Amino acid sequence: MHVDEKGDGNHDCRKNHTGRAKSMESNLAVEMVQEQQCKGCKVSCLIMDDDTTTLARLKQSINSYIVKRSDRNHQRKNIVSDLYHLHEKYKGKLSTSTISYLTKDLDYAIAQNKSRAEQLSQNIKSIIPHSFGDHSTCDLSWCNYHKDPHNYRHKSLQYCKDLNGQEIVADLSKLFNTYAKNSDKLANCGSSQGNESLNQIISSKAPKAKAFGSSESLPFRVCVGIIQKNEGRSYIPQVYETHKLSPGKFTLMHTAKIDKKRKHDKVNGNTAKQILILTKALQNNNIMKDFELKCGGFIDTLSLTKELLPDRKTNKQSYNQESLVKDIVGINYDAQNAIGDVQSLQQLINTLKVPPRVLEKHSFSVQYTVSMIIKLQLTKSRLDTFSNMPSTVCSKSMLNKIARSGLRLNHPILARKRRGVDGVRELLTVQNDGKPRVTKDQKILDSISKYIMSLKN
Repeated sequence: MHVDEKGDGNHDCRKNHTGRAKSMESNLAVEMVQEQQCKGCKVSCLIMDDDTTTLARLKQSINSYIVKRSDRNHQRKNIVSDLYHLHEKYKGKLSTSTISYLTKDLDYAIAQNKSRAEQLSQNIKSIIPHSFGDHSTCDLSWCNYHKDPHNYRHKSLQYCKDLNGQEIVADLSKLFNTYAKNSDKLANCGSSQGNESLNQIISSKAPKAKAFGSSESLPFRVCVGIIQKNEGRSYIPQVYETHKLSPGKFTLMHTAKIDKKRKHDKVNGNTAKQILILTKALQNNNIMKDFELKCGGFIDTLSLTKELLPDRKTNKQSYNQESLVKDIVGINYDAQNAIGDVQSLQQLINTLKVPPRVLEKHSFSVQYTVSMIIKLQLTKSRLDTFSNMPSTVCSKSMLNKIARSGLRLNHPILARKRRGVDGVRELLTVQNDGKPRVTKDQKILDSISKYIMSLKN
């Protein structure tokens, strides 16, 4: 039975599933794969959680050879859940910070051993002994104990000391050995984060707690979520204007601010990430100096072409290199060929006849990226000193801000020894170019000061 929302007897029902709710996901998966195959796409692998029903339905209805890759985020949640079950048993010994430490170690192991199940299995088995001070099975690539055994300290464990306890080490080893046995699955994890992100946006428009499933408004709510995912929040003032309403000054400011940040993060984040990966690889292989002799710096070609060719955005044309080379240079090339990729980019720049002044505007030196890496490494090392600070004291973003300001945990402790709580507050609020070093929020200052004052050292 459905409610007639308009009261005219013409309810436009959006119900598209009959049967049990449990079968909905598997039915939808089969329907989507069939739809993709009708379009000529061959689906041989799916990234999903450990729902055996869906996989069985797909193999039965579509392709018996279809394989499943576990979703990284779901696996992580399961691991954290397992550790918190042990936390109930060892409340005094297995703290939340220790759980974070063990989870982080496991995350690193999985990230560093993609498609290397055997190596991943060995690394996972080494995590618990490593945490309890036994480094005999540790890999030299990630454990620094063997470099300086006498001075080695754990950076992220409480008081930088080894964990202890025979009973807890047995239970943790048993748990991590189980993960090691499943290394084939963990080493080949995929990610459904893009889907989860879209689901979260749509659920904010059509909350699950409300019965929008059979409502005529559901398609509009879903469409709004998709628009926000693809285009940002600029649709909000447009909707207001379409309905002859004023979007309001603060609405315009807020949507513009969020969209600007979204665009900045998307463009600069990807560029910076690629350059940081390259620079780290050069440093790790000791060829940075040779690279600097041959490379003067980097150019962000995306921002460059967007400035030079604004009409492409108006005409909804792509700014990816393959499209640009085809439209402007008039050639097609193999985008998977690295040499062809570089040569075609050079042809594109030559054809555009970019003035040196414009090139300089979108370029930055190798030394700049090196300095950025050093800065990030220093910030991380400072942040690690606060690893045992409970999340209830302050947020992660505030901790990052403290670390970026140049402070380590020993600095507020020293300020406490000198001037007590006033010293801690002054350290965080001291003015720098007219702004507080960290914050002037009284609630945050009280929380951090209280924590620092409670420390024994």
